[in-house]
Amino acid sequence: MTTISTDSFLTQLKDSKILAANELADIEKVISRSPNLTVDHLSESLIEKNLLTTFQKEKLFKRRGDSLHLWVYTLLEPLDPEGEGSVCRAKDKRNREEVVLKFLPERGSGVLVRSWKQMQTYRDFKHPGVANIYYLGQIKNRYFLVRKYFPGKTLQEMVQRGEKISYQKTATIGYEVALALQMCHEKGLVHGLLKPTDILLTPSDQTIVLDVGMAFLMSSKQGQSFVDTFTISNHLSAAIDYASPEAIVNPAELQASGDQYSLGCILYTCLTGRVPFPQVKMMEKMAAHSYDVPPAIESICPDCPQGLANVVRRMMEKTPGKRYANMDVVAKALQPWVDKNKIRSNSSLPGSSLHDTVQIRVGGSTTSIPRPPVINSSTNPAMWMGVGMGVMALLGGLMMLMAR
Repeated sequence: MTTISTDSFLTQLKDSKILAANELADIEKVISRSPNLTVDHLSESLIEKNLLTTFQKEKLFKRRGDSLHLWVYTLLEPLDPEGEGSVCRAKDKRNREEVVLKFLPERGSGVLVRSWKQMQTYRDFKHPGVANIYYLGQIKNRYFLVRKYFPGKTLQEMVQRGEKISYQKTATIGYEVALALQMCHEKGLVHGLLKPTDILLTPSDQTIVLDVGMAFLMSSKQGQSFVDTFTISNHLSAAIDYASPEAIVNPAELQASGDQYSLGCILYTCLTGRVPFPQVKMMEKMAAHSYDVPPAIESICPDCPQGLANVVRRMMEKTPGKRYANMDVVAKALQPWVDKNKIRSNSSLPGSSLHDTVQIRVGGSTTSIPRPPVINSSTNPAMWMGVGMGVMALLGGLMMLMAR
């Protein structure tokens, strides 16, 4: 039963700053012309016209309209599984773009400064497989970050719903995440807390990595252990199922190798439908990541190819040195089981120009030439000579062009 009057509802609507002045004026006219209009009918009408969301309606009915407005953002609906509002879809009033607001545990000013510097690097990073973070800040006692919004569902949602994730789809997801994280790592960006909620599949079947850099917000001082971190924030409780042994010991010193271990745990979960170490107690889980071996994938998922199981097993090695050299090598290892339509040639990889061309400067101008292929010692020596002569000829031609 509705416990708010039409006048109070209108006041809450104004306080929420959800609607523009002209839209509020139109609603006031409707109310004045329809004295028998109930709040329920009015709110449902606004929802049908996409002027209001169910989440916003509930807040307004509870007389908490002012909580729907944060700086230049209007909260639309919660995205966290529990619906507590720690992660919300929102709209930027300046450009009407939909974004995601993630509310963070209270941190010291020093942590925010250190994290902001990290985020500045991340803001300048562009990759189609990574959700960009736009802003990190504090208003009153609320700490939050803003990132790009993508429609779709996370791997966590798929696993919780019991959706079948084939080994081909698992390999494809791992392949795309590995390529995205490789570009992050080359820019000095480490995820640090990768888990199924951080991997999203869009309706067009694109894989997006979320919350790169979030781990820097979750440890307040150098050398802080995962145990200390967990006492600060329950937001990390889900991460322990996918945390690398080195991250458990010292999450303040994030390593690219830790992202590889976490991705291996995620692929293990996709293939088997269970986490590698399902122990109940947190301390037992942390110890298992450091010392135990999970049940073989093949024993739980018989249709998984032995080769793919071996790749995941190597990604989950306890010692970083026993894992793959980097995420690029991980992607190549997964490629035999990847959807062929998803395999990208080196020339089409986002940011591949950093690797496939050489910047040269001739006559005051800069241009790019193809990078010579990497040739190992077993290659025919004649090929070395051919490559060298080709590059020299290309350089000579460019110099002649610049001299004209």
